[in-house]
Amino acid sequence: ELPGDIAGRLEAEALAVLAGLAAHPRILAFWQPRFRRFAEWFADTEPARRRHVVRQLAEVEGSLAFAAPGGPFKLTARADRIDVLAAGGLFITDYKSGTVPSQKRVASGAAPQLALEAAIAAGSGFEGLGAGPVLGLRYVKATGGEPPGLEQPIEVPDIADLARKALDGVQRLVARFDDP
Repeated sequence: ELPGDIAGRLEAEALAVLAGLAAHPRILAFWQPRFRRFAEWFADTEPARRRHVVRQLAEVEGSLAFAAPGGPFKLTARADRIDVLAAGGLFITDYKSGTVPSQKRVASGAAPQLALEAAIAAGSGFEGLGAGPVLGLRYVKATGGEPPGLEQPIEVPDIADLARKALDGVQRLVARFDDP
């Protein structure tokens, strides 16, 4: 359950930031209703995302080092959100204000961001987290338009396999760059 009137608090914070950046009243007139719609959508849908969550981390730094032909390479990431689940696994969420990669692009490795974050998580690479299986990946799109928000889980048969393939792809790419 979310504390208090989260939609109102989100809107107030967003408007405070926007007011400081707004160069013209039209900008505020365009964005204010969008912020309100997204905040309401988020407040309505967030309790379901928090179900079975025992701990939540936001903007958490992570890294994973591996050997490469030119010397050690360090892959880094900042996960928007990692939920630690009561079942003992992790759920990684990325927030997008623009286009969300399709299932096909994620599964094929063409959009590897969440898969690489899963690889880092599997290797105990995120600050404050031990190793644990990644049980879910998702994007949350924030538009404020119609619809105001969208939750898109990544549906693949095996997240660990997706993570391994994404990491293998980065390792191959680094090896190519290391080859003069």
